[in-house]
Amino acid sequence: MMTSKRCVNQFSDQETRHWKPFDRDKATIAAVTSILKPGKTNTVSVSDDKWISCETAQLIPAIQSLLDFLRDLIDI
Repeated sequence: MMTSKRCVNQFSDQETRHWKPFDRDKATIAAVTSILKPGKTNTVSVSDDKWISCETAQLIPAIQSLLDFLRDLIDI
């Protein structure tokens, strides 16, 4: 993810002004997706490559917070 973020951040504001509503965060996700699942949608890549899993929840507190929120939301 860091390599994709560095790649996206190399674009100037002048170059990215036409991206709206496709911002830098979305571009970073798209860059990762293009490598993991070329030609597939972001949703398919997130699902197939287990971007959100027990392992990633342990490593990234924001993912654990998201999972907690979703569990509370659907009451499981």
